[in-house]
Amino acid sequence: MAYVKGDGVSNSSGNYKYFTTNDWKTKIQGLEDSYNKLLASVKSNSQTNVPSGANNTRSGNDSTANHYAALLAQVQAQQDAAARRAEELARQKQQAAQAAYDKNMGYLNEAYANRSNLLQQNYNDALAQLQASYDSGARGVNQNADSAQQQAYINYMMSKRDLPQALAAQGLTGGMSESALAGMYNSYGNNRNTIDRGRNESLAALLDTLNSNRSSALQSYNSQLSAAEQQKMAYQMQLEQALANGSAEILQNKYDTLQNLDNAYAQQILALQQAAAQAAQKRW
Repeated sequence: MAYVKGDGVSNSSGNYKYFTTNDWKTKIQGLEDSYNKLLASVKSNSQTNVPSGANNTRSGNDSTANHYAALLAQVQAQQDAAARRAEELARQKQQAAQAAYDKNMGYLNEAYANRSNLLQQNYNDALAQLQASYDSGARGVNQNADSAQQQAYINYMMSKRDLPQALAAQGLTGGMSESALAGMYNSYGNNRNTIDRGRNESLAALLDTLNSNRSSALQSYNSQLSAAEQQKMAYQMQLEQALANGSAEILQNKYDTLQNLDNAYAQQILALQQAAAQAAQKRW
């Protein structure tokens, strides 16, 4: 709820009084009520100021009363017209202020939505690039490991093929041949295990890097999104404060206008009362 400085009257603590928008509306309603009270008072005074007497005197008094009643009605009509103009001007100003606020809020929401979409797109692009980098690295690791496995198998098969000839050249046969073949197979198995272990370690390292980069990208996205949200809220608060201040100023101007009209109205009514009283005294 917006608060605006009041009429400069200090309270018991020495501070200025502040009025809410509803306070101003209440004060303005009080002014409008005072018009009706003044009107009733003048009519009552006009009637009591006309004394009774002969028929011709009563007729003259009635004529005078009618004359001042007509003047009173004219003043009241002018007062009502001025008050309506003040009301209409305040309404138009308030409508314009609200329209400006709505328009600016529309721009702000659109800008924030565009910013959020851009941040989301950048985040998605970053994830896609990270995934592509991981996939490329994993593909390279698997290709190298598969090539190493294939080469190890070729080496094993060639050694196995050449083993009988090599043993024969050394004069080795029988159990020696079986022992050498078993050793070759064990060596081939060890090579395969070494290659697979290297593959798994490389893939794990790539995955750790991917997850770390994903986490960093998410943190960056959330930070930028939070900054955009805070900036939007700051601008929105400025717009709302401007609207509240504008509304309060409109109401205060309206109150001041009606207060001035009230003072002028009271003076005119007083002048009519005095004129009516003087006219009545002259007739007597």
